[in-house]
Amino acid sequence: MTRSHFTLLVAATGLAFAVPLAAQQPKLRFEVTPSIGGGLMLSDLPSSYRLTADGSTLVALDGGVIDDALALGLTGGVRMGDRFGVQADLRYLPTTVNAHSAGNPTVTDANIFLVSGNLSLFLPVGIRPIEPFLTVGAGAKIYDPDYEGADTQSDFAVNFGGGANLHLTPVVALRIDVRNYLSSLDPEISGLDSEIQNDLLLSTGLTFTLPTMGARNRGR
Repeated sequence: MTRSHFTLLVAATGLAFAVPLAAQQPKLRFEVTPSIGGGLMLSDLPSSYRLTADGSTLVALDGGVIDDALALGLTGGVRMGDRFGVQADLRYLPTTVNAHSAGNPTVTDANIFLVSGNLSLFLPVGIRPIEPFLTVGAGAKIYDPDYEGADTQSDFAVNFGGGANLHLTPVVALRIDVRNYLSSLDPEISGLDSEIQNDLLLSTGLTFTLPTMGARNRGR
């Protein structure tokens, strides 16, 4: 065998392995989704709850109920092939808390932020425009009371849910998303245990697929 034949054999062998391996590499696509929806605050505050400022009590709230709220969201992520995705997710819910303080009714505005990282699994259903998915993630639930001097409180939160993408064009899809968020809220009062908070978020938005560097180069 001559050197040129050997070189061709090595090249052909390399291609025989490289082509299947390249085909197995997931195609990466970057996506961004602004969304709007509603948050159903399914759990009340602990029976007694303190708003604090630098550890000192500002006001104690009894029988607090968090109102359902508008939910504004922004999600950015990477799709890896047709089945998997990784997303960073931010939701903002401006709401109010109805409670009693020293026996008197009180209403306190509050901003709630839900921040999470999620893994999503996209399911094949054989109906081309519709793409259902399941998602699970973890992050934080942040309470920002609109009460002068009140501390912001952050709690660990997990979420799970699903939804579907309805593809309108190759780069735009209508996204419907339902998620359940679970977190543990510390009442900030000695002798009282933390309580699980359960929030259900329903949202819809438009998912935009951004051009990748490879796609831009191929278009030149």
